[in-house]
Amino acid sequence: MSDSNTSFRGQPLPGIRYYNGYWPNSYHQPHTHDEFMLGFLYGDAVRFTSHGAHYPVADHTLVVMQAGEKHAAHVYDERGTVLRQLIFIQESAMRDIAMTLRGGMWTVPYFPLPISNDSRLNQPFLELLRCLQFTTSLLHAETTLLDVLHLILQQATSNPIPDQTIGREHRLVTLICEYLHDYCNQHISLDDLAQITQFNKFYLLKVFQQTLGMTPHHYQTLARIERAKDLLVQQIPAAQVARLVGFTDQSHLIRMFKKHMNYTPGWFQSQIKRH
Repeated sequence: MSDSNTSFRGQPLPGIRYYNGYWPNSYHQPHTHDEFMLGFLYGDAVRFTSHGAHYPVADHTLVVMQAGEKHAAHVYDERGTVLRQLIFIQESAMRDIAMTLRGGMWTVPYFPLPISNDSRLNQPFLELLRCLQFTTSLLHAETTLLDVLHLILQQATSNPIPDQTIGREHRLVTLICEYLHDYCNQHISLDDLAQITQFNKFYLLKVFQQTLGMTPHHYQTLARIERAKDLLVQQIPAAQVARLVGFTDQSHLIRMFKKHMNYTPGWFQSQIKRH
């Protein structure tokens, strides 16, 4: 089977591309990537060579390859191929992310080793891959990316980013809540929230999470559900309600109701009719 790239239907982010494909058994000559490469290789028969050293890559080991780092790869899995799920981040995008996480000027992160053996990073990164692959929410994608890269840059780099001190910012939280209520049916970004609050994106994200115990994306989803319930009371068809409140389609509306309310829009409307 030849190398292939599987497209994804998630929310695209500037400077970041997602790769999901197969790597055939072979020796891949020394080469470099202009982008940072982070991700998983599914198999126990991959070895990287970098800085003159060999690094065996066990199944589900997190790859953290520096942009411009020369490396070779030897793939020799008994199945003939190795599945790769990777994200590539342009150096300029990684610098911007580091500055956002730091809250000011910061150097480009440096990964001294091409793999991370810190298993605590695996589950968060898997969640990031799923998010980038499937979510249609820009706010969800940006939030997950910042949260997960914050963990990775803290644990796997030689120049960890220090944590920002989080203060009590009730006015900030109130502004975000009001905005998410008023525009719950819109595709909101962290840039939008930074603009209305005049705060750093990662700082406002941490303040909001610390204050309310949820992300802005989660709060927006709940606001959409409340708006949907108001419309369902008026006996507006669920498919139309989904579009009006910002969900992708009726199936999306149903999934969110089941997840957050433990019942479906149809059941909710049926109870209204009974009363």
